[in-house]
Amino acid sequence: MWVETISTFFSKLIVAASFLIPFLLLPLRLATIIAVAWGLLILIIANIIIAKIRTENPLKLIGEHVLIAIVVLIITYLVGHLLSTLF
Repeated sequence: MWVETISTFFSKLIVAASFLIPFLLLPLRLATIIAVAWGLLILIIANIIIAKIRTENPLKLIGEHVLIAIVVLIITYLVGHLLSTLF
């Protein structure tokens, strides 16, 4: 039981920390674009694996999740922009 818990913790830590690397090495705007692209790539790879396990159409699964992710990114950007103008 502890082996699974520890391996899950470290795998999530590594994936989360991988998003910090562009922000430590690059200008903010470029780092943001790279982090979004990296997140979408991870999402696509995860969906391909899930689709193969479930024997589903990977393009449909990828399309659904990438569309949701893009909508969330747009809403988050707009709310952030709105808040920056208000405060």
